[in-house]
Amino acid sequence: MMRVFHRIDRRHSPAATSLISLWLLILASFALSACRSDPPKPTRAVSPRERQELTLRALGFGETDQGWLLSLPAAITFSFDSAEVKPAARRSISDTAKVLLRAQIRRVRLAGHTDNIGEEPFNLELSRHRADAVADIFRADGFADGDVERLGLGSRFPVHNNASSDERARNRRVEIIVPASALGEP
Repeated sequence: MMRVFHRIDRRHSPAATSLISLWLLILASFALSACRSDPPKPTRAVSPRERQELTLRALGFGETDQGWLLSLPAAITFSFDSAEVKPAARRSISDTAKVLLRAQIRRVRLAGHTDNIGEEPFNLELSRHRADAVADIFRADGFADGDVERLGLGSRFPVHNNASSDERARNRRVEIIVPASALGEP
């Protein structure tokens, strides 16, 4: 670089050399300013509750009057007339429990449901056993026993009218409910 300026000095007057130097300085500053990025705009801090709600949405939970709800279809989670969780569903439920704990969500309600086929005492017992089976996974992944409420609701709260086998299958489910009061807790 010095040689270039040295040659310029020999060929041009001191005034021309100063102008060329000034021109190179301006050009360099424009080049550097093009690389400069604006400072990041201040962002609003996300509250713990908002972070929890984002986590619930990402997991597929929907907000209801009961809190945040995720339905586990029985056909995917359990075999027919069984309360034993299928291996693939076990992994998914376990992953859900771990994500909830990482988001500082420590209380859940698990509600088992059946269709209207069979006697109601049997349906109540089966729905309770299914909720218990899901609760066992939550407890194994770190939830305290007292923070996992289990309900067997039988066929009392259908989401479909039970008129076809497809509708009955949709009524057989376990719902994971995160009560609204569980959000924002440390």
